[in-house]
Amino acid sequence: MKTKILVAAFASLASVPFTTQAAFENSPVFATITRGISNYKGVDAASVTEGFLIGFSPVRMLDIQLGYMDLGEVNLTHDLFGAPTTQVNTAYLAVKPTLRSGIIDLYARAGYSHWKLDASYNGETESDSGNDRMYGAGVDFYIVDQVAVGLSYTKHEIDDSYVGSYEANVAIIF
Repeated sequence: MKTKILVAAFASLASVPFTTQAAFENSPVFATITRGISNYKGVDAASVTEGFLIGFSPVRMLDIQLGYMDLGEVNLTHDLFGAPTTQVNTAYLAVKPTLRSGIIDLYARAGYSHWKLDASYNGETESDSGNDRMYGAGVDFYIVDQVAVGLSYTKHEIDDSYVGSYEANVAIIF
């Protein structure tokens, strides 16, 4: 008798809607635009972040993303050098495991980014670039089947430093 009850309970739990959104079941391609605020490590200054990404969901609960982020411009005040201006951009490839339940997606994101840093001071410019890790987490809310809005945090490592950004996102599922 206990076995039958356990089997019935398991079968009913298996039918709980932890399924992919209806839009993802029909078409796993999506695009997202994002805007937020970046903070540079060790700097008391914030900058506007903007970006976009395209993604593909090859299997349920896992997305692959290709994105670009303009992490903004910040004036770095230094006692000896005045206020040089620094601009950081990054392009990235990431995987995004996602827990989809009803109208809410909870996710983590981890990947590899190529960053470019441009600094200028008194008409002089200098550039640096490299490849480092990026990671973050977020939540999306589906307002209709094909449109989601969300909040996320992403951290881009840049050599021995990082830029962290808080973002508001709008995603469209095709």
